Amino acid sequence: MGSGIGIGDLRYIPQLAHRSPNRILHSYSCPPILHRIRDHISSKNFRDQRSRRRSELEKLSVLDRIIRDAARFHGHMGPFLVLGVKAGLRAVETLGFNPFEMKAKIITKKSTPYTCFADGVQFTTGCTLGKGNIEIVDGVGLEAVFSLQNRSVELTVKEEILREAENSKEPLEKISLKFMRMSLMELFEEKLI
Repeated sequence: MGSGIGIGDLRYIPQLAHRSPNRILHSYSCPPILHRIRDHISSKNFRDQRSRRRSELEKLSVLDRIIRDAARFHGHMGPFLVLGVKAGLRAVETLGFNPFEMKAKIITKKSTPYTCFADGVQFTTGCTLGKGNIEIVDGVGLEAVFSLQNRSVELTVKEEILREAENSKEPLEKISLKFMRMSLMELFEEKLI
């Protein structure tokens, strides 16, 4: 047996007699940094920052939230990701949401930034490489064919949009925000198959 004071022995120290053993353990074994974090979280400044962030989130549209979360999934915001998100949302709107039965086929160059489109599609449709219901086929341009049961929709990114995404000198986020605000008709040619 080792020498020293056990948690049960701490109750016999007069200053600690009124505390529960768990409270005693926490106050004596907790590193100082955790005390500072606890104090920060309970501060008025932290609560004000948290409520400001919450109100900022409430101002975001549903599309803004989806794209923000897709950017977290992908690693950054970019125009090809935004195009993929919007294409995937259109497929779900047209065909319905069934991440196990829907199939997605992306036809484009098999290199970045073109394949970033696939992350947007995966995020919004639930078609994933792991389930094997999305594939990337080497091709020209940027096209997606979505199928669910006996219905399909083909979305092709318009040539001028693709060129703008490829050649823009503007920051990625600026061109991404521009594409977010554009209508589907401005971005894609759509065909029901």
